[in-house]
Amino acid sequence: MSDQAQLIHLKNVRISYPHLFTPYAGPAGGAAKYSAKFLLDKQKDAALIVAVKNAIMALAQETFKDKKLPPADKLCLRDGDQSGRTEEEGSWTFSASEASRPVVVDQRRSPLVAEDEKIYAGCYVNATVRLWCQNNSYGRRINANLVGVQLVSDGPRLGGSRSNISAEEMFSEVSDFNSDEGFEVDPFA
Repeated sequence: MSDQAQLIHLKNVRISYPHLFTPYAGPAGGAAKYSAKFLLDKQKDAALIVAVKNAIMALAQETFKDKKLPPADKLCLRDGDQSGRTEEEGSWTFSASEASRPVVVDQRRSPLVAEDEKIYAGCYVNATVRLWCQNNSYGRRINANLVGVQLVSDGPRLGGSRSNISAEEMFSEVSDFNSDEGFEVDPFA
């Protein structure tokens, strides 16, 4: 399988746990990496799921001498219904990571930075990933490198939503910081 054949393009899928601008070590620690999880809807993305499964099988048969696929918990593609996470139900999840920062762009292919706050858990993206096999003292796995992400459109936020309440709705104007209404210039002086 050539490097080009190992590239997979995930089209118009939801992103979850996006760590695209700052490397993340995860709760167990280890080397910090850029990473994301992509949700492939079992109905809408059925053809894509089959293509990804076929690519994983082909890579396993080419790489492993016994031609057997590693256990499900050692694959970058997993059944979201088995995860115990509500937001992953009805989906297959595809996890990818990379030591170097992936390409991250908007719909017009203009670069995005974290401060743009356009890519968030739940929005729809296109992603390019590269499959690879691990077969060493740490075990057998099929992993994916995160090559690039392109914003497609907004979607319902996962894991809670950002407040859509304006500053005017949350706060009243404060005109005198030195008044007797509980404000002090320096309460620790």
